[in-house]
Amino acid sequence: MIPNVYLHDHICDSAMARLRRHVNLVDNFDHPEELDAIIVRQQYCPREVISRAKRCRLIQMHGVGLDRIDVEAAKEYGIPVKRTKGGNAQSVAELAIGFMLAMARKMKFLDRGLQAGKFQTFGLPETVGLELSGKKLGLVGGGQIAQLVADIAWAAFHCEIFVYDPFLSAEACRALGFQKIETVSGLVAAVDFVSIHVPLTDSTKHMFNAAVFAKANRDLILVNTSRGGVHGHQGIAEFPENRGV
Repeated sequence: MIPNVYLHDHICDSAMARLRRHVNLVDNFDHPEELDAIIVRQQYCPREVISRAKRCRLIQMHGVGLDRIDVEAAKEYGIPVKRTKGGNAQSVAELAIGFMLAMARKMKFLDRGLQAGKFQTFGLPETVGLELSGKKLGLVGGGQIAQLVADIAWAAFHCEIFVYDPFLSAEACRALGFQKIETVSGLVAAVDFVSIHVPLTDSTKHMFNAAVFAKANRDLILVNTSRGGVHGHQGIAEFPENRGV
């Protein structure tokens, strides 16, 4: 019998074609009891679905974060949960650096202005951006993606690298070429850029909030390529407009 595999979100066309050669793809949760495996990317896989998926032998996250899957329910019903750790690390690292460059050089602001016919005079103060060269970069999380971001930032811009990661010792940070900062508030006060690389968990939810932003370097640029829930909307709303988020 051909296995039924749930896949609602878009993934690489070649991967979809390969799957279709071996399984029957299902794009809805109407009959979880008929599913042999579940693949999720943006879609949530809640307890309600897991409890009904009696035939399911695997829940696979197409990515790293498991916050969209009820992992406790899966464990309770004996269904393994897997993720593609490291699969997109280089892409995310390059994206984070790209966001830093875009905000530092005001690319979105300048593009909109040029399309609207503004900036007819060269060298206007509001069009002047920042260089990344020699700046202080703070990493939240010191895992694989963060280390790749640090590698690019150092090799291309000679940035000084700082990190907040309670799971890394000061010695481990030094071995990676990082300077360890003990608190998020201390990190945002010490650096010019922050790049976030942590999963969304109870301990990281809203770790960036109004109290943290109040301690931030005046011109801090914050890049979050992890999960939106890591920073609170209240904190973002109160972040002064002349800073980058």
